[in-house]
Amino acid sequence: MAQMDSPFLYGKTVAEENFTNRTALISRLTRNLKNHINTILISPRRWGKSSLVKKVASQLQSRNTKVIQLDLLGIRNEQEFYKLLAAETIKATSNKLTEWIQTGKEFLKLITPKISVGTDPVNDFEINFEWKELEKTIKKY
Repeated sequence: MAQMDSPFLYGKTVAEENFTNRTALISRLTRNLKNHINTILISPRRWGKSSLVKKVASQLQSRNTKVIQLDLLGIRNEQEFYKLLAAETIKATSNKLTEWIQTGKEFLKLITPKISVGTDPVNDFEINFEWKELEKTIKKY
């Protein structure tokens, strides 16, 4: 008996020609994202969660909606998260290097660092960010 080749691709996100018709899921995820509803996709590995998100993000971007996608797999701490978030936000909201730099300056000036040093500077050093001004700015939008 001849072995039949699978029509599905595994191990990477798929593009238009390999994306199966998941109209109801696309519609629901699109509505959730537009309405700022936190959504968790749960299914076994390799069932197309990333491809679904990529498809919806692509459709939203084609409608002039800014989309930021973060791959958090390699993130080990809060600082790495904020660094990635800032970089991807700047890239998603600007399309030229000079705009990236200007947007980055405007975004980063809203974040106030708070540095604490104890009696033992080597072990009692902490850095945090004051997000109050940033939160006020975000609420305007």
